[in-house]
Amino acid sequence: MGAERSNHKADPGLDPPRARRWRWKRLLWLPVLFVAITVLQVVLLRFLDPPVSTVMMWRYGEALSQRDWDYRLHYQWRDLDQMAPSLPISLVAAEDQRFPVHNGFDLQAIEKARDHNARGGRLRGASTISQQVAKNLFLWQGRSWVRKGLEVWYTLLIEALWPKSRILEVYANIAEFGAAAFFPFMSKRQGIVHVIGPENGATLPGMTVVCGDSHT
Repeated sequence: MGAERSNHKADPGLDPPRARRWRWKRLLWLPVLFVAITVLQVVLLRFLDPPVSTVMMWRYGEALSQRDWDYRLHYQWRDLDQMAPSLPISLVAAEDQRFPVHNGFDLQAIEKARDHNARGGRLRGASTISQQVAKNLFLWQGRSWVRKGLEVWYTLLIEALWPKSRILEVYANIAEFGAAAFFPFMSKRQGIVHVIGPENGATLPGMTVVCGDSHT
């Protein structure tokens, strides 16, 4: 009997029901852990200014992969009250006119973009400011259903846990505005980068301009 019991325990093919149930319980904790971590991220950044965003780190990684050793991060946070008074209106008018009234997703813009893209030509997006904050702050670059799902999730959290003023403030500081007008990331060989301040009217804080080879 003793030998038979010993062989029974040693058989790796056997999986007692209690062990299976324990494994399933551990798997069920994964969604709970995911929700807890992501909610904590968003809550903390409601009160703490992000030191960097994932899109900034992505661009930095791209520069290093191309052996651009002169690539540097020059990132200076500006609070909303340090920005030009006209800036919030300028951002909303240019990027997301329904920002004050939607809950993170502009269904009208999505419908228009779908109709436009169905007719062919250059693809048109419908991302709101809230969505752009979610993907620029938390997510990697690229296109996939996983990334889109995470973007939706983070957008819902941001809209639920941040006031609109905080969303706009973070967006203005971390948004990517193009190759020549970018957040504070630029190679030295492209010239000196100057951070635009509130004295420059509706220009965007966190935006940088490249002034050739000028050192003034």
